[in-house]
Amino acid sequence: MNDNIDKHDKPLEGKYRALGILAVCEVAAMALWFSASAVVPSMMAEYPLTATQASLFTSMVQAGFVIGTLTSAIFSLADRIDPRRFFMASALIAAIANAAILLFEPGTAPVYAMRFITGMTMFRQFDAARIELDKLTVE
Repeated sequence: MNDNIDKHDKPLEGKYRALGILAVCEVAAMALWFSASAVVPSMMAEYPLTATQASLFTSMVQAGFVIGTLTSAIFSLADRIDPRRFFMASALIAAIANAAILLFEPGTAPVYAMRFITGMTMFRQFDAARIELDKLTVE
């Protein structure tokens, strides 16, 4: 009788593990959104950035998020690409774009382009995670 109960607990245990991994990955992905924004006060103290330049660090991510959302919806990318691979590729692209900020002088166009790219990939991460979460909760 205990064998029967154990068989039913294993799939549930796997779902909880998958959900935990998904939650950690989402938090890590969200860190990309806020990472550059969190250092803006320090950058303003060290570099001669205007308020407009400083606000673009956040605004470009938001603009990229909107464009990424539209792009994904128009081309149905989330339905065409395996969500796990979609999430991973988006997170890697965002991480590379975010790290590339270090290669450029703060307040320059390439920095804002990297923040825009980071924003474009953020929707893809959320959408792929939502699809995976739906799979975990449907059964």
